[in-house]
Amino acid sequence: MITKVSKSLSFSRAALLIAKTAMAVAVAPAFGQVPATLTSPGDQPGLIEQLEARPDDLSVIMRIMANPQERAVPALQRAFESVATEPQKQWLAVALVRSGADSAEPLDYLIEEARKTIDSAAPSPIAFDEFGGLDRENLNPAFLEWCLERGLDPNREASNQIYTIPRALQFLEYTGSPEVRPVLIAALSTDNSFLVIHAARALLAIAGSGAVSAVSARADASPRDQRCALVVLLMGAAPAEESGSLFGRYPECELPTLAQ
Repeated sequence: MITKVSKSLSFSRAALLIAKTAMAVAVAPAFGQVPATLTSPGDQPGLIEQLEARPDDLSVIMRIMANPQERAVPALQRAFESVATEPQKQWLAVALVRSGADSAEPLDYLIEEARKTIDSAAPSPIAFDEFGGLDRENLNPAFLEWCLERGLDPNREASNQIYTIPRALQFLEYTGSPEVRPVLIAALSTDNSFLVIHAARALLAIAGSGAVSAVSARADASPRDQRCALVVLLMGAAPAEESGSLFGRYPECELPTLAQ
């Protein structure tokens, strides 16, 4: 029996979540940038000293990341080695990569965390109807079974899969490193729609037009509404001469259709 979604994750609000997520990430910070809301511009005096004193202070980490520089690497490395809390450790790893650290440890750590996420990912919590559209009423039966096997509340875990689990891929994107591409390709092939979308976003941000063929292939193999979400992302990364033809290739994905 298919369990209906409780009001804690109402599908009247989330029915078009894939498309809205794709549109949101499509206008998120571009390759190599940190979210503007988490940073303060400029090289502010005393930040390295503040990091030494408070290595888990997220506001200090973010201000250093606003202006990455090699002289911050020793302090960032010490902080990375001493801090175990999340997401501080992940942000410290990103800061080290962006600041030009020689050590491979920070990037390896982020890649390993992303691999763990992919390996343990649930089936997509959202269900698609026979036409490939989002089911506005029901969770994916495969996801419900996955939750039942693990004793998890489906509604709570659906929220986790939508809002929390994809963060591991976002950290990879913020590094801007081409070395993360293989793990992002792996995420692109999962059955979790939100990992697919965030992997596509990260690949396109890092590789630009070089990732268009991989994301297009995933779009071709996706249910209609997931395909349309990926097309929205492709529109922002494809060369100008190709982007105009995307909606011709995918006529079901015109923007008015996504908004219905």
